[in-house]
Amino acid sequence: EIPSETVKLLTALTAYDMIDDLSKTVTVTSSMIYRATGIRYGYAAGDTPTYSDLLYTLLMRNANDSAIILAYGLCGGTAEFTEKMNEKAISLGLKNSTFTNPTGVYDSKMKTTAKDIFLLAYEFYANETLMNCAGAYSKRLSTNDVIYNRNYLITDYYNTGKSYIDRTVNGMISGSSNEGGQVLVRSATYNGYEYICVILGAQRDSHYIYSYDVSGELIKWGSNNYSFIKILDKNRPISSISVKNARENDSVPVVPTEDLSKYILSDAQKTGKLTTSVIL
Repeated sequence: EIPSETVKLLTALTAYDMIDDLSKTVTVTSSMIYRATGIRYGYAAGDTPTYSDLLYTLLMRNANDSAIILAYGLCGGTAEFTEKMNEKAISLGLKNSTFTNPTGVYDSKMKTTAKDIFLLAYEFYANETLMNCAGAYSKRLSTNDVIYNRNYLITDYYNTGKSYIDRTVNGMISGSSNEGGQVLVRSATYNGYEYICVILGAQRDSHYIYSYDVSGELIKWGSNNYSFIKILDKNRPISSISVKNARENDSVPVVPTEDLSKYILSDAQKTGKLTTSVIL
């Protein structure tokens, strides 16, 4: 699949690892912004955004110029920064992905899978600072400019059509490209549990963006059909071990050291889909 805007999650994680002070500034040059195509925040040569500003505009506005400025500020160029991105991807277990730029702009060599993007999103979700950026409704930058999130699940500031706002959503990213269609990573708290849903290559028409509603339906389906089921009970023996030449009992019970629950299909035990075996 084509990763499109989801690349920015990796760009943010890679940059965050390298930033020692979010209040530090980067001086924008004409050579940086010259390379920025697609959605941009609108940085101009001579601007001095902070790293915090760049992360917010990257994740809230999907700004490609922010991604490129981060790459130059931290590594001196996009090629060097992209190498760091791929190293980060490998460390996260993204086995079927190749990234060729920090913006997500289409490149035939850039590819990924929904599973890899989930692993990326799972790591991103654990970063409180970046989640604050991705989940913000609005943000006042160091320049006093106020920006609003382009994710229609969080705010419809940029959307003049149907409202998709969902108060269970707490962040991540959305976007589209001609080649990759609609992409969406949705993180939400629903019925007391935390969920991440990844959609790549979805469609839209003049009235409807399918990825927004479908992702919500998938989370509801998961909530309705999956639950935590206790697999092991520390107070319940699972087997026994024979004891040779025992004075009294010729066996002793085997019990788990702790309880174990798994999030699986709710009817797994009733339907026989859950089977157990004991290996001693």
